[in-house]
Amino acid sequence: MSQLRLAVRCRWLTAGKCAPGLWARPRRLHTRAPQHAASFWTGDAALAQELPKKADVVVVGGGVAGTSIAYHLAKMTPCHSTSHSTAGGGDGGVVLLEKSELTAGSTWHAAGLTTTYHPGLNLKRVHWDSMELYSKLEAETGQAVGLHRNGSVRLAETPTRMDEFRLQQSKAAWYPAPARIIDVDEIKEKCPLINTDGLLGGYFTPYDGYIDPYSVTMALGAGARMYGAKIYINTEVTEMNELSVREDADARWEVKTPNGTIQCRHVVNATGFWGREVDALKDRRDGFTAKLPLIPVHHQYCITDSLPEVQALEKEIPVMRDLHGSYYIRMERDGLLVGPYEAVERTRLQDSWLTGCVTPGFGRELFENDLDRIGPYLEAAVDRFPAFGKAPIMRTVAGPITYAPDGEPMHLRNTSTAENIFEMFCHEMCECIHNDDCTVLYKKV
Repeated sequence: MSQLRLAVRCRWLTAGKCAPGLWARPRRLHTRAPQHAASFWTGDAALAQELPKKADVVVVGGGVAGTSIAYHLAKMTPCHSTSHSTAGGGDGGVVLLEKSELTAGSTWHAAGLTTTYHPGLNLKRVHWDSMELYSKLEAETGQAVGLHRNGSVRLAETPTRMDEFRLQQSKAAWYPAPARIIDVDEIKEKCPLINTDGLLGGYFTPYDGYIDPYSVTMALGAGARMYGAKIYINTEVTEMNELSVREDADARWEVKTPNGTIQCRHVVNATGFWGREVDALKDRRDGFTAKLPLIPVHHQYCITDSLPEVQALEKEIPVMRDLHGSYYIRMERDGLLVGPYEAVERTRLQDSWLTGCVTPGFGRELFENDLDRIGPYLEAAVDRFPAFGKAPIMRTVAGPITYAPDGEPMHLRNTSTAENIFEMFCHEMCECIHNDDCTVLYKKV
């Protein structure tokens, strides 16, 4: 389907507002800038100090996953702040290194969906724990996170999908996250914008919603520093050397940067689509090398201009997930935000990154949008939510996300002679809700 057909049907502007190219950070609904964000963003305060000589843990990557790991580790083991104190400078503990700015990479442009739902019982608990963290994080750190717990509704058009909802409902009591099947009338009540033709029912999870990834990253960073972690931005890791145990009983890795070198017990690679490049920096004593199975994928979502139908709503609608049309839709201020879950045959990989390496310096950039590729999903959204077709598209965001082969966040620990190095990678659409994986995975650190 051509962009011209989309433009005619949906009044989408293909000049100016929808021109291909790079876009600024998408605006968020009713969020405010985090307090004291400048100290994280500029790096002036952090870089005025020399890097510590030693650390218990070095976390590489300042996205939502990396800051969450630093927050959890620092909070669980506050005594680390003095465990490796040395006369040569540096005080151990948890150190986070970010090559550019916090949120650079996939975090800053994420749509920020959060959910307590998951078909698997283990990750469902992780989702619940993450939502509980987010609900308390602002009070704990003083940093706004932009959390909206407006719920979400998964839509069913087939008896098979309704059977799936009944299966999930039978497991709902295993964990505290509430969920229930709702009929078409209740779907319409919760979302007056919807066309209910062909719907059989829905699955309502009231604690779902969305969060501002920028704000929650800053809050996690604030919490990490509050519990003793140190955060250094504009500090690129250039080399990681595995040390002989005989050289230093307290250190297994030497992490080099242009601003100094840190010896540490553990390294956590939380660099998203940079993961393979950072992993390749390891110089292991056994000479073993392997490429991480990380797949860089283009993901797009669209944000409309203001809509009278949205402005007239008495309260915020839930995040609506059309499983048949394979897209999600939610409010964004007085407009709508729509993003597809693309089929395999339509998914676009960033082939040059897959076969080569990530573009040097890529961090807060975006790809050119491709409305033709996601056109069928947007047409399905117009059919189900007619108001979506009445306003021009204000912005199209097309950015990189990282998938593992099974579609879940990837956690690895090297198990041969290279000890104490961990990997954590998430794709942009799940990283905000999988943050409590960090607690589960790194409790042994």
